[in-house]
Amino acid sequence: MATDAQPNRRPAGPLAAIGRRFLDAPVHMKALAAIGVAMLVFVIVEPTMWVLGAVVYFVPSMVAWYRGAPRRAGIFVLNLFLGWTFLGWVGALVWAVIEPRSDG
Repeated sequence: MATDAQPNRRPAGPLAAIGRRFLDAPVHMKALAAIGVAMLVFVIVEPTMWVLGAVVYFVPSMVAWYRGAPRRAGIFVLNLFLGWTFLGWVGALVWAVIEPRSDG
């Protein structure tokens, strides 16, 4: 009974070669690769998430500023101190949206 399947055949291709090289590498090289991934996360991904989080956090203040709300300082203070609670953030956003636009 002949079969075409080879039991220990490794996949071919450039990505498979990289994976094979990583799996066959000594333990200290795997540790260096893990450190490289951690550095990527801490240097690029984490600061990006902090900036995006700050932008989302201050959306009510940005809406109030863009619309020229007369009480935008109050909206900013509410957003700054109570925005971490969902109700404070939604309250600041609602206040920013229903506040009439200033003439100027």
